[in-house]
Amino acid sequence: MYQANGEGQKSVCPLELNVGISEEGWRQAEAGTISFYDEHCERTETTYVGQMPEKNAATFKAKLDREIEPVVENLPTGCQIVCLADAALANWAHFDKHPRLKDAVKIVDFYHAAEHLKKAADALFKPSEKQRSEAWVEKQRENLQWKLKGVEKVIASIRYYRG
Repeated sequence: MYQANGEGQKSVCPLELNVGISEEGWRQAEAGTISFYDEHCERTETTYVGQMPEKNAATFKAKLDREIEPVVENLPTGCQIVCLADAALANWAHFDKHPRLKDAVKIVDFYHAAEHLKKAADALFKPSEKQRSEAWVEKQRENLQWKLKGVEKVIASIRYYRG
């Protein structure tokens, strides 16, 4: 995502979808977007890229890179790009290897980040504290999704309960 003097934003958001392939079981299809946002954070334009399941997603990555290149080439100086994706290591490795994205801010999307809250709660609370653990997860989900500096709030809470 970028913002240039209040003129707009752009985000590069690879997403992954699971597709049923009857002979082979479930395989992962790839989908990604490059989106423009105005100064009110309203989306004004989106380019979609997709590819059916393929080992290592090479075709998808090449398609996405072809779409990213002209966008990044024309960004005004000082713009910050943000890559938003799930926690799959292949996404982050691709971003880090891409010469135009290696310095981008990288963010795990809310739903995938929230999946890890239960694991954190299991480490923080005793099994006999199930109600307390569930309440903590809900509060931290709310922090992640709605609160300013929500990630920092979650980290502070984990540190607090770890002692």
